Amino acid sequence: MNFKKTILTASMVLAMSFGFAHAQTEKASANDTEAQSLKAAQDKLAASFSGMTISGFKPSPIPGIFEFRTGSNTIYFYPPEGEKKGVLIIGEMFDEKGKNLTDESKMAGMTDTLKSLPLDSAITIGPKNAPVIYEFTDADCPYCHAYDTWMQAYSKDHPVQRKLIFFNNPSHPLALAKAKHIICSEDKDEAYRYVFSGELPHNPDGANAIQMAKQNALKTCKEADEVLSKHAQIIQAVGVNGTPSFLFNVDSNPNLIVGFSQQKIAEAITQLEKDAAPKITKPSDKTAK
Repeated sequence: MNFKKTILTASMVLAMSFGFAHAQTEKASANDTEAQSLKAAQDKLAASFSGMTISGFKPSPIPGIFEFRTGSNTIYFYPPEGEKKGVLIIGEMFDEKGKNLTDESKMAGMTDTLKSLPLDSAITIGPKNAPVIYEFTDADCPYCHAYDTWMQAYSKDHPVQRKLIFFNNPSHPLALAKAKHIICSEDKDEAYRYVFSGELPHNPDGANAIQMAKQNALKTCKEADEVLSKHAQIIQAVGVNGTPSFLFNVDSNPNLIVGFSQQKIAEAITQLEKDAAPKITKPSDKTAK
């Protein structure tokens, strides 16, 4: 009787082993097919649109369409098939709930990119041990000033360390000198506050003599050009096209907020505060006897 049980048990184990091995083989085969399909699509992209610098090539949320990055842009590709030519699709994808799938994918691939960027060139203001925000700003951008006014009040209860990255906007010809003044000043907080105080002109055509005298007296240094060059590198890699913009969680799960949205910024800061809060160890349910 025991002999029969042993044979039955051995047969069941053997059958399960064969089933597991078969499932693993099918999974490996499916992975190989997917990898081959991905490679074939990427080869077709390179053949159809040569001269493009391509990275992050992968399937998109829509079957049959692939996505890739070139510079800071996410582009979609429908491979050629038969007589049909390949198509590049430039735009954004949203799901039924309104979530921007393009931005989500872009940020997912941004972590490694950020590690290679000179983020240490950002100009730091605010308390050292507070949660960190990277701000893409322009001293003559009206929405940047509106944000700064709001942040001065908001940060009284929610202190943050602000890492400034200066965006060079040709339509604001006086802003570059203001950025250099902050970079070249020993007290960055004081210099930033002066630049955003309203004492300096925003437009040379509407400025009076006193304002222009203050503008022309701003500090400059050799270091400024190098710092601004690094800022331009960061801006291009992240894909920032306007100010103000904000980057949270640069070390993991980056979150880019474009524009001055009080609600989104406040929510992101709240999340930073939660992540930074010390974890409280719960007492054991077991009672010592």
